[in-house]
Amino acid sequence: MPMHAMRISVCFVMLLACGLVLAAQSDSWQQLERRAAALYHDGHFDDAAGAMRGALAQLENQSGHRSADQIRLLDSYGAILKAQKHYAEAEQAYGRAAAYSDLSLAEDDRNRMHSLWDLAQLYVVEAKYSQAEPVYRRVIQWQQKHLDLQDGDLANSQQELSQVYTKLGRKDDADRLARRAFAAVEVPARAHGLIPALPDTYSEAQKSAAVAIDIVRRRTEATFEECIAHAQDDEFRFSLHIWQVENLDVTLPADHVLATIAADQRNALATSLDHGKNPDAAPNDALCQLLSASMRKGQSSYAQTDAEAAQTLHAIYAADNTMRIAKRDADFTLGCMKQRYNAGAREAAPTGTLCACQTRAIKSRATDAQIDVWLAQNSNATGKQPAWFDQARATAAQCAVGTQ
Repeated sequence: MPMHAMRISVCFVMLLACGLVLAAQSDSWQQLERRAAALYHDGHFDDAAGAMRGALAQLENQSGHRSADQIRLLDSYGAILKAQKHYAEAEQAYGRAAAYSDLSLAEDDRNRMHSLWDLAQLYVVEAKYSQAEPVYRRVIQWQQKHLDLQDGDLANSQQELSQVYTKLGRKDDADRLARRAFAAVEVPARAHGLIPALPDTYSEAQKSAAVAIDIVRRRTEATFEECIAHAQDDEFRFSLHIWQVENLDVTLPADHVLATIAADQRNALATSLDHGKNPDAAPNDALCQLLSASMRKGQSSYAQTDAEAAQTLHAIYAADNTMRIAKRDADFTLGCMKQRYNAGAREAAPTGTLCACQTRAIKSRATDAQIDVWLAQNSNATGKQPAWFDQARATAAQCAVGTQ
């Protein structure tokens, strides 16, 4: 791992050590909720579930049913049950939260579809793709009515439903929805300079490098899917998430270049680079375990797979401040995720959500320039911290299970 990424990881561990896990001295439902969050983050899922059940019982006795607080607690309880692999109970928790959302939240409240989205993702984890499809469709219909058509949440829902269609063997529907998801974010991405305006911005060498990385990524992720399907599940999925973030300094420029290449040109490049090879057969358990261990240790990267292509794309990354900041922020999240993994967390999605929340907490209290200065000074737990540091830590402490 690069030195700057290691330093960022240390900084995040320091933040966590400085008070993100809250001790509970009271048995009010709010304290029980915070206790459940802390236990969940530390991987004590059974104890977390008990605390969350207590919080729900107290809240219902105090204020009745269908409140916004109860919806949030049910969502969090669903996440804990999911981590325990108590999927049927998790379905019930998300289903209750969704029903209460319909009854008590305003039609245009952005949280109205949160529980249904969680339920759809749970169905995917369970490989219940036929049940996931109508839930995703309902979420998307609401998003199309109440959100900007270029909203990132809508694009995410469309992309996830596209993957469900792929699992169901509906390739045409999957391709159509994936194109729609990209089209939705293409305009604002170009407006913010994330995608070059002209198709000939990049050299043929850079285009070839991007396609080469894309080939490796597709094959690798196909192998990962097979490993996850063969009972590697949560721990492997966690390692996969970490692997994806660690490779972001290559995938960012690769995705930007790929977005400028016409489909026929990309296919021609892929054919010439790939020499007609097919992905390897489904991996065995030993290979899956080796891949998981390699990813956790940071020993698996595109740079090792295709050093020349990675070096070509690194040059784009190094010259683009937007991508540099995106990678820096991803390293914040990565450092947090690794700390959580070492503390026992094994569910990638809620851990990634929590850590992304904490990254946003830092960015909400400091400018990019201030963060860069902080990192350059190699801040540590014993050194003097900038004025915004305590505010960021306090904001990060509010991140909890289910935080978006």
